[in-house]
Amino acid sequence: MAAFSIDRLDVSDARRKEAMRLILSQVGESVRDADRRIQRLTEYLEHQPVRMGEVLGAFVSDRLIGAVLLIESPGSLGAVFVPPHEPRGLRRQATVALLHELQERAWRRSLAALQALLAKEDAELARLYADAGFDFLAELAYLERPCQPARPDFETPDGLNLVPFSTENEELFVQVLAATYSASLDCPRLAGTRRPEDVLATHRATGIHDPNHWWVAKLHDRPAGILLLAATAGRRAFEVVYIGVTPEARGRGLGDALLSVALDVCDRDGQADLTLAVDSDNTPANRLYERWGFREVSRRQAWFCTPAMRPVANC
Repeated sequence: MAAFSIDRLDVSDARRKEAMRLILSQVGESVRDADRRIQRLTEYLEHQPVRMGEVLGAFVSDRLIGAVLLIESPGSLGAVFVPPHEPRGLRRQATVALLHELQERAWRRSLAALQALLAKEDAELARLYADAGFDFLAELAYLERPCQPARPDFETPDGLNLVPFSTENEELFVQVLAATYSASLDCPRLAGTRRPEDVLATHRATGIHDPNHWWVAKLHDRPAGILLLAATAGRRAFEVVYIGVTPEARGRGLGDALLSVALDVCDRDGQADLTLAVDSDNTPANRLYERWGFREVSRRQAWFCTPAMRPVANC
């Protein structure tokens, strides 16, 4: 029998703030620093289409020994957070149990997947997520480049036409998005875990969404690719939320053309940088981005789980 209890901490629970401090504080930070992080997260959630899903705490008597946080995004996706300090002994056992409980609650809320992003060097936290039933998805490389510098030479594919997003053609975007997943090398294990319309909803909730910055690319009137951009809050930058090419259109220079469009929009809107994230194992995409002058600024591990991967609690 577990030597701790697990409680859901709602807004009226006085213990919730202590749990949030534990989750959001960094090593060596003061309580005031942690409270500032809580305030920034609260303000962020007030202006974004994401919301606080669950805060769970593990307790020995009245002493908090572990906590987890779930933030829900549109598209049936949840982001999971645990304290960044590597837990040991009973604290580690409690954190694994909390992640098990969080998954069961997420599936009851009809979420389709949970994800966690860890620093590349967080080997102990990676093992903790693995013990809690999460699978390693990919090592993500975060890249950026200025909008202004010169671009490589490329030839625009014949018959290229960009179709902007509208409520009337949303189904076209869903269909093209799904088509670009076929044989994709970017996080291939995600294929089929969520409906394409849910993925599109998650993309819409990323950054500052403007439908005028979404396009389907057609080659000779046949859908061939998709480009989704979003402005970044608090920074003069655009993010390439998603870029993809259908199997039939690959190798024809469409990736070059779409990156050129992204930089045109970035420059026109007075932004300073263009950013994106890519699976570090996606060699063709990484070669493309390197040729276009992107530089790596950080890496993170992505871990995920779905209802089909239900863990068996061992606590």
